[in-house]
Amino acid sequence: MPCCSELFYRQYKNNSETENSVPLVLLHGSGGSHLAWPVEIRRMRGCNVIALDLPGHGQSGGSACQSLEALVSALHTFFRECAIRKMALIGYSLGAALAAAYARAYPTQVQGMALLAGGSRFSFPAALLDALRNFNHQTQFIEIFNRLVFNPAYPQAERRKILEPLAKIDPGVLWMDLQICLNYSLPAGWEKVNCPVILINGADDAVVSTCAAREMAYSLPHASLTVLPGCGHMLIYEKTALITPILHDFFNSQMIGK
Repeated sequence: MPCCSELFYRQYKNNSETENSVPLVLLHGSGGSHLAWPVEIRRMRGCNVIALDLPGHGQSGGSACQSLEALVSALHTFFRECAIRKMALIGYSLGAALAAAYARAYPTQVQGMALLAGGSRFSFPAALLDALRNFNHQTQFIEIFNRLVFNPAYPQAERRKILEPLAKIDPGVLWMDLQICLNYSLPAGWEKVNCPVILINGADDAVVSTCAAREMAYSLPHASLTVLPGCGHMLIYEKTALITPILHDFFNSQMIGK
């Protein structure tokens, strides 16, 4: 089982040109694992992709982190013990906040970033948090989450398959993840982040508004924002076929992961 610093990970070489190519590291969202990433992104052609489980998630050891700073520290230890000195980061939701915070803390290591469904702040309805706080109401949590994170037109059958793993997650882990998101705000010091950045957000995202995405994009010196119509917070599933080539072309054009 591939582990480093108690964090489980999978590496997908995907016919990358060199063994020493800069890896694209996937950082999942709240309650997720490396398997939460669509296979098309994990298997992005020509890219050396590493998908990991954050502490206390998936097959990783330890407890779930209670702060963004603790996640940054755990990720830094992972990179140090795996002897990964340069990387590109692709973060989704909580993972986007983590990627941005890591790049701010260690700007010379990060060669590029893609922030998916990320922004300057996150918003969750009180009913969602109340359902999660009461561990007997996890089914209610999933129902509310279902209505919140998808575009209304997205098929229910597909939603059920995507959300099925949530029923197996420790509610305490989900609670801590969502609290990190709720406590997130943009600090100062973004001028240190000199790498190219792309933000991709859904136009109908009820968790991260387009305004919050723009605020994040404006705070980063070399960032661009793409807003996709017809999708919500779960854009990595709703628009997988569109997002994958955007990511591939972005990193390819920046000579990252080659």
